[in-house]
Amino acid sequence: MDSDQSEFHIFSVYKCGSETMSYDAAHLTTPHMKWLGLRPWDVGTYKIPEECGINLTPFDIYTCNR
Repeated sequence: MDSDQSEFHIFSVYKCGSETMSYDAAHLTTPHMKWLGLRPWDVGTYKIPEECGINLTPFDIYTCNR
C-alpha cells in the first residue's frame, strides 16, 4: 500500500470495520492485520524526493479528518 489517505481508510476498514457494518464487526474485521508499505514518516527517513508526492485535495483532507 502507498501512504495516502485512501489506503489508510481501506486498511482501517479491514482492521477495525466500517461504520455501516459496526453491528457485526466481530465477524467482519481482521484485528491482527499489519500495515505493509510506506508510512508518512518514511518520506523523511528514506529521503524520498518531494516531487514523488502528490498534494492533498480538499476531499483528501476531508477523508483524513473523518
